[in-house]
Amino acid sequence: MNSKIIFLGLAGAMSLMLASCSGEEADEILKGDAISFNTSVSRATELTQSNLAGFRVYADADSYKNLFIDGAWAKREGTSNVFTLPTSYYWPQGVQKIRFWAYAPYNGPDAAQVLNPQFSVDEQKFGAYNPKTDLKEAGKEHNDIVVAYTEVTQAAASGSSVELKFHHALSQIEVKAILGEGARKGIKADPDNGVDKGHEGMIVYVKGAWIMNVAGSGTLSFNKQEDAKDNHILWNADANIKGNYGRVTSKKMELDGVAGTPSGLIVNGADATLPYSLMLIPQETEKYTFANENSAAKEGAYILVLCRVESVHMETNHDGKLPESVIVGEDNETHVHQMFPVSEKFDDKEFGYACVPIDINWKPGKKYTYTLQFCGTNSGAGVYPPELPTMPDAGDDVVVVKPDTDKKPGTPVLNNPLKFTVKMDSWNSGAEDQKPEMN
Repeated sequence: MNSKIIFLGLAGAMSLMLASCSGEEADEILKGDAISFNTSVSRATELTQSNLAGFRVYADADSYKNLFIDGAWAKREGTSNVFTLPTSYYWPQGVQKIRFWAYAPYNGPDAAQVLNPQFSVDEQKFGAYNPKTDLKEAGKEHNDIVVAYTEVTQAAASGSSVELKFHHALSQIEVKAILGEGARKGIKADPDNGVDKGHEGMIVYVKGAWIMNVAGSGTLSFNKQEDAKDNHILWNADANIKGNYGRVTSKKMELDGVAGTPSGLIVNGADATLPYSLMLIPQETEKYTFANENSAAKEGAYILVLCRVESVHMETNHDGKLPESVIVGEDNETHVHQMFPVSEKFDDKEFGYACVPIDINWKPGKKYTYTLQFCGTNSGAGVYPPELPTMPDAGDDVVVVKPDTDKKPGTPVLNNPLKFTVKMDSWNSGAEDQKPEMN
């Protein structure tokens, strides 16, 4: 009969067992106990008990010329939490160690493959993986890939039960934005408390955000050394294949101040309009350098935003006359300047592209949240970006304004460049924070 894998629970992890009997294996293999697996997946994974369709298993036993288990796969039976293997495997007689690998998602032998496995006793790797590039709904077709590797001795495998712990192989990316200190609209003129007279704050709207010019392809393999980092996961990112990823927001998003909540521009699963995750190739990539703007190779990563910046001042007459780029505020006590994009006439539909270069060192299984700080004490609204690819339509409520020819890439769109912080979280219970202040 077929081997069965049964989920025992999901209280932060998935536990499963397999065991059965078969008379079809060679005599040598039948002399050991049947091998079973206890598996878990780290917390907060997009692969869950309800949506895991199956996974594949490989094993390399000492002194075997070929793989002991060569891609055996377990699939779900109907809507139950029971998974079946095509056959049973027993610990070979006289073998002390076996190395096991497993990965998901795997939807059966006839389904399209997310990864292209290339496994042998000498090499364990996958073919090139390319997260789909998308400038309007990035992440919508991305897959959460989990992998497991362990080396087990027969003495340690109690009852031939092998523990497999799956780890996330990709990096998860989020982008948020907030107004900087002192920029929040609503600050009243109060010179006694150190607030500049006649200044009431800034208004910033955002209509889209993108991670640009990063490695868009890579190959995944395993490091079998005992002291291997990153849970034995090895990525070789292909710097020659670039990827751009991001989204157009469903509506103009007005940013809150530092005392409020950052607006989620690319937020995985938290926004009802974005119930998917941006999962990219782990990599180390330097930030975009504008000094090389005229070179053939446009290297380096940056965050791109489609935004609009307004400045609010007290009084309504603006020294007796309002230029066309200024309007009276809705409260009839202020006047509002269109700061970016630069225009001779105030038009609340006009938006422009600005960017901030970023250094990248993404690790597998980590989530990186970039929070952009607009118009603070030491931050502005970014710099004019490099030449862009064809960008998606931002909607009927937005008119994208191209910069004047004298606005060179790398020039601040206001007085100061954007400032940002980076928070790095583990996908499991631990967390590490990085908060560099980079202009």
